[in-house]
Amino acid sequence: MTGFDRVMLYKFDEDDHGEVIAEDKLAELEPYLGLHYPASDIPLPARRLFSSNYIRLIPDAKATGIDLFSKLHPLNDTALDLTHSILRSASPCHLEYLHNMGVGASLTISLIDDGKLWGLIACHHLTPKYVPYELRKACEFLGQVVFSEISAKEETKDYDYRMKLTRIQGALIESMSQADNFIEGLINSHQNLLDLTSSQGVAVCVGEEYNLIGNTPKEEEFKYLLQWLKKNIDEEVFSTPSLPHLYADARNFKNVASGLLAIKISHRNYILWFRPEVIQTVNWGGDPSKAYEMQKIDRNLRLCPRKSFELWKETVRLTSLSWKPIEIKAALGLKEAIVNIILRQADELAELAHDLELSNA
Repeated sequence: MTGFDRVMLYKFDEDDHGEVIAEDKLAELEPYLGLHYPASDIPLPARRLFSSNYIRLIPDAKATGIDLFSKLHPLNDTALDLTHSILRSASPCHLEYLHNMGVGASLTISLIDDGKLWGLIACHHLTPKYVPYELRKACEFLGQVVFSEISAKEETKDYDYRMKLTRIQGALIESMSQADNFIEGLINSHQNLLDLTSSQGVAVCVGEEYNLIGNTPKEEEFKYLLQWLKKNIDEEVFSTPSLPHLYADARNFKNVASGLLAIKISHRNYILWFRPEVIQTVNWGGDPSKAYEMQKIDRNLRLCPRKSFELWKETVRLTSLSWKPIEIKAALGLKEAIVNIILRQADELAELAHDLELSNA
């Protein structure tokens, strides 16, 4: 459709680094499929621009930008805003980045999900290439159609899992409702408690008492972890796939609790889920720790984009599988159910006490 030498589907991760999840290219070009790129390759200001512009064209990455002189706006004293202009020149740093990749022209289509930048369709050409307006609008429309298909597939996949978690949550609520207290109900249905967040271990803490279920830190290790959590985390829900990076002692029990999801029921009551370390190999398009290089130009030091994009393998340790948003939402739903059960039981006890008082009057 566009005739570009390489077209990639680029998805942003939770930490804003990106991964090429689909690619079509000339046979002689090196593949980028499956490679990850650090967040600094597309920094926050660039991501904001992509979020406000569906399409961005750089017809010649080696062209020199032309200064634009304009009068300030007579009402608000501001310069001409080129945010939405297709003629706006790219930053010199980005142009240098493209040059280092051997790219002569680029066309980028933003994929927006509910106002948030989900990813990009990135088109690269080895030589300068202009894309006329009609074709750009067709690409913009096609990008929206493609992302609608991606969203529909993700929604279907999430729907099935969400329905499974809803059934598990219902079973837990039923178990708690039939027990003398919510703790007993959770313990009686401990497998559902684990399955609610796809965890291998869970701890139910009420005051100074706690129940450890499945693969968890040892009692002494858990006590110190709980103290750290109460002292440092004040959120209603806290999740991390890499607890050892936040709490150094977690390295001692990384095999059972590299990942932590915790909900705070009250200032004394918590539920903590654990996931073990999963050692992964991540393929990067260049060393992510060397995203920029310092170069001396005209006796001045200047920060320049990296020149190397060779495959760089990283072994990621002390990290579990990430917690999915629907798993975190399911944990919050359980908290809400527990609070409702506690309030209902308190009302029942108050009503019983009132009836006893009347009968003794």
